[in-house]
Amino acid sequence: MTRELCYRGAVNTWECDEMGHMNVKFYLGKAHQGLVNVGALLGLGPQALDAMGAELVLEAQHIRFLREMRAGADLSIEAGVVEISGGVLTIFQEALPLAASHVSATLVTKIALRDIKSGAVISFSDDVLARAGELATDIPDYGTSRTLSFNDPVFGVSEADAIQSGHLPVSIAAVRSDQVDKGRRLYPDQYIGHISDGIGMLFGLMTKGLEDEIYERSETIGGAALEYRFDFLKQPRLGDTIKVLSAPKQIMDKVYVLNHVIVDGETGEPFARANSVHIAFDLVTRKSVPVPDLLRRGLEAHLIRTT
Repeated sequence: MTRELCYRGAVNTWECDEMGHMNVKFYLGKAHQGLVNVGALLGLGPQALDAMGAELVLEAQHIRFLREMRAGADLSIEAGVVEISGGVLTIFQEALPLAASHVSATLVTKIALRDIKSGAVISFSDDVLARAGELATDIPDYGTSRTLSFNDPVFGVSEADAIQSGHLPVSIAAVRSDQVDKGRRLYPDQYIGHISDGIGMLFGLMTKGLEDEIYERSETIGGAALEYRFDFLKQPRLGDTIKVLSAPKQIMDKVYVLNHVIVDGETGEPFARANSVHIAFDLVTRKSVPVPDLLRRGLEAHLIRTT
């Protein structure tokens, strides 16, 4: 089992949100930089891809957030290849501070090598397969699915389907020049960024009419994501409009599961689908707590309609 260092950096103050820890978007941004470096280790770095007329495209991703990362913490990401077949590979990454024995986050990402013009999957060369063998690794127990898996259904294929099943429009935006790669395609971390930007709006819409009580409680009770699962269906490009629709899927004592659909704001066709698992937690003790009653009422009133 081999894992190579693919990212090294630190948590900046401006990467932390109102909960006092690094926002999920920046975990994904650092992990994506790591994936680029893994590609280079496999002989699929930017220059090699340009020569091939190819690109590495994210197909699906599972993420677990295990420990908070606070401002000033150092962060390293190591990666290995779990599986490689045809033109698709699965990469495992884990993020952790240098001085800590615990892992902060894990990511399992399925990536396809595709021709830029046709979109067809390209089989990996013998050289890439050999390099991948040198990076072979397994997914440890702490990186496996806990609540979500790649096989879980994700509701809502289009905007119309999402609305029909009870999803609420929580984020409406457009793809800016600072959010795209050199091919003018949306960076992977921006998907979860748009979802994260809409979480507060989702809670506001679900608890409309109870705002005073919710705001009073939110001074000591916050929330955090534990797990995400993504299907990437189509890459938004510079100038595209984006709409995120979200709804609660399941509610437990301390945990609730949300469903998200990211669509083209102009056509309603899907860009990506996701599920996410969240907890409520005490902002002082940094411990999980039961979902507050008023938030629970809002979640229960807006559960996805499956029929």
